[in-house]
Amino acid sequence: MKGFLKYGAIALFACCMVFSACSKNEEVDRKKGAIEKMTDHTADVIGTKIRTPIDQARSVQGMARKRLKNTEKPL
Repeated sequence: MKGFLKYGAIALFACCMVFSACSKNEEVDRKKGAIEKMTDHTADVIGTKIRTPIDQARSVQGMARKRLKNTEKPL
C-alpha cells in the first residue's frame, strides 16, 4: 500500500509537470536577423518590379476599351 501511494504520487507529480510544460506559450517574438531582413527586402523589390508592368498593361487595356466604346457610340 505504501509503494502504491509513493509511486502514485510520483506519477501524479510527473503528469502535472508534463501538462504544465506543454501549456507554455511557445510563440516568442524574435527579432529578424540580417539575412531575413535582406530576403524580405528582396522579395518586396521583386514583387514591385513584377507588379508594375502588369498594372501598366491593365491601365492601357482599360484606356483602349474606353476609346473603343467612345468610337462605337457615334456609329
